[in-house]
Amino acid sequence: MAELSPLEAKIIKQIEYYLGDISLTRDKFMKQVITENDGWISFDTMLKFNRLKTLTEDVNIIKVALSKSSSGLLEVGPNGIRRNPNLAVPESFDDAFLACKDRSVYVKGFNVVTTLDEIIEWLEKHGGKTINVHTRRLPKDKKFKGSLFAIFETKEEAERLLNSPDASVFGKNSTIRMYRDDYFEKKKAEKNAKHEARVERNAAMDAARAEQVSSWLYSGALLELSGLPDPKNPLLSKSLLNHKTNHVKPLATNNPKFPPSLRVVLKAPNTAENAWAKLTKAFGEKPVVYSGSAITGLVLSGDEEIAHWKTVLAAQMHKAQKRRGGHRNGKTVGNKRRRTN
Repeated sequence: MAELSPLEAKIIKQIEYYLGDISLTRDKFMKQVITENDGWISFDTMLKFNRLKTLTEDVNIIKVALSKSSSGLLEVGPNGIRRNPNLAVPESFDDAFLACKDRSVYVKGFNVVTTLDEIIEWLEKHGGKTINVHTRRLPKDKKFKGSLFAIFETKEEAERLLNSPDASVFGKNSTIRMYRDDYFEKKKAEKNAKHEARVERNAAMDAARAEQVSSWLYSGALLELSGLPDPKNPLLSKSLLNHKTNHVKPLATNNPKFPPSLRVVLKAPNTAENAWAKLTKAFGEKPVVYSGSAITGLVLSGDEEIAHWKTVLAAQMHKAQKRRGGHRNGKTVGNKRRRTN
């Protein structure tokens, strides 16, 4: 193998990164370019990439450097380069990753101002040759988060980085190192634990709320009035009952069995039957009439009464959950997605 200068090594590494399996599955532009002109990419096109351009803009230097590559990934022509046509491009990133998962690692602990060159130098000092380094960035401003995924050329090099005592720090920062798969398993377990804790917390809050709501629920106090001219207006029932019976506290609900109707919650337990009796007595032998409408009454009991209070309780719980904000599946909280490192 021809001896490489530091510059030549960087040129080879950069261009092989552009045309490597991992990068190509993510780079729509390059994936399209290699389908044109029989796969040949002009040097002019390659020099539009900033990292290559900062190394050199001299095409001859690039040609000489690539002629010394031993990977078999590239072919070099007079006007450009192409990926070896005998090497099929993986269909997806997942397919590409499967081939190198046992040498893919996660590392956290870098300073956010650390350059990619400094990162690669550190990785290769403590592990070995890298073929892909993906620095993780914040979605909004694209700033480096201080963590990355790296793929080494061999499994042994990945293990060397993970086991090296010297790689336990970067500068003054302690590092966290693990296989990429282990990182995602860890995050999945943390997410599940958070979800379970959230479910338990919400269940406790719901139980406390249910106990609170149940404390003011009482039996024998539900009177359903049918035939009201405007059943959506609780003031009608309030006016009618207050005037005739001195009991006030209406609550309107939907009742598909007796439309149009309105349910009234009276002030004390076991008063609904007495209230309706007083109301009918006030009208004597005549029907109960209000605003020209004949009114009928039904005191709810048994299953109907229980079903009513369950509906009220469910509405109260729903309101409580809305006040807490967010979805119960753990993905979002108050319309904001949680960020994980």
